[in-house]
Amino acid sequence: DGEYVFKVISAAKKKWGFSTMNLVGHSMGNLGIMYMLRDYPNSSQLPTLKKQVAIAGHFNGGIGFGYPKGSRIDQSGKPSVEEEHFTELKDLRKTYPTTARVLNLYGDLQDGSHSDSEIPVNSAKSLKYLVAQRAKSYQEKEFFGKRAQHSKLHSNRQVDRVLIDFLWGK
Repeated sequence: DGEYVFKVISAAKKKWGFSTMNLVGHSMGNLGIMYMLRDYPNSSQLPTLKKQVAIAGHFNGGIGFGYPKGSRIDQSGKPSVEEEHFTELKDLRKTYPTTARVLNLYGDLQDGSHSDSEIPVNSAKSLKYLVAQRAKSYQEKEFFGKRAQHSKLHSNRQVDRVLIDFLWGK
């Protein structure tokens, strides 16, 4: 639900007066960000979104919670079978902030699961379909091996380097 994210960010903006923001989400945090962006497009209570980083996002479901088995994605990121959250977020194709640069980071254990143990690669990659046509830029990076496990992605030095370069690099 994006209401909680909206309340936190709008309260922070009111208190500290910042006009732009970068957002980083991991796992379920990504859905909170995406629902906020869907539910409060063009809200003057929100700062302008400059950069968004999605880490291990399950935009089209996850293993054991809604991922449609056998779903493939096309070149645009559109899944062949859509999970409920993905369908609900499709309005972002018309409203996603054109000011935002997006970085999508996800993992593949390379164990045959095509996932980070919780999020299928194709689910993470479906973010492209939701935002790429409106975002100022869209890029994705896949990480491989044991350190690309779902909960290890946010403490992986390779992920940290890519994230820091994206957020603070020139």
